Amino acid sequence: MESTVDHAKPHLDLRLRTHCDKTFIDRQYSRYPFHICKPLYVDDHPGGMATLYVQSTAGGIFAGDRLSVRICAQPYSQVHLTSQASTVVHRMTGSNALLDTSVQIEDGALVEYLPDPLILFPDSDLTSRLTVRLNGRSAAIFCDSFLMYDPYHRGDHCSNFTNETSVYSADNQLLCRDRTSVSGSEIALQTEGIMGSNMVVGTFYYLHAEEDVGRMLGRLNKAVEDVSGAYVGVSALPNEVGVWARIIAAEVADLRHTITRLWTAARENVTGRKPLKRRK
Repeated sequence: MESTVDHAKPHLDLRLRTHCDKTFIDRQYSRYPFHICKPLYVDDHPGGMATLYVQSTAGGIFAGDRLSVRICAQPYSQVHLTSQASTVVHRMTGSNALLDTSVQIEDGALVEYLPDPLILFPDSDLTSRLTVRLNGRSAAIFCDSFLMYDPYHRGDHCSNFTNETSVYSADNQLLCRDRTSVSGSEIALQTEGIMGSNMVVGTFYYLHAEEDVGRMLGRLNKAVEDVSGAYVGVSALPNEVGVWARIIAAEVADLRHTITRLWTAARENVTGRKPLKRRK
């Protein structure tokens, strides 16, 4: 039987709107491997903020995967998006994989996109691209992270991991871009002054064009000033678009703790209230 799937469409396409101060899914399209359950309303303030878990029916990301995700937050909507768990990137022979995520945030909307880390298995080769488009008074809080894992403890490592994050204005002007491309062999060297024995890397972004960057820097620096088990550097992004933090840790628990601290500080700065914990 001939497939009826339009492969030009994203694997996951979500549009979020608000009605009576409550955010809901206005449009939803998903196909293998993605699945979305109904929104949860976890926080008291903002009470109408939707929490969405992006689930996968696959066992991770495999060779040849070309996955695309598109998210659009309509004006004044508020959403927290996260994954069901960490995503395994499997061994790949003679091929690679691509994960392409696009997030459009309209005027006055708040989008939090905080997936769990990617787990890079031996011989995995992944390119992950995230594009964020800001509009007016919109705000974005998001992160990406990864770690290498050798399940058989034979000293094997991933082939390559490329990660690119680009932020654009409403008129399609590039505001900032961060690109990392690293091989597993480079990380496995454990070079002092670069990674050392640390195998977990994360990046956190807090974007709010109309917010005072100095205040944002102060908030995030204070949030991690007493963090142990991770190295954290917080700095301003170009074009006054916001601030970011790079995190290097030996254990994934230390990374998660640090990102939670940063997320809590950023949310409180936007809404005036700290977020409640999300269960997984």
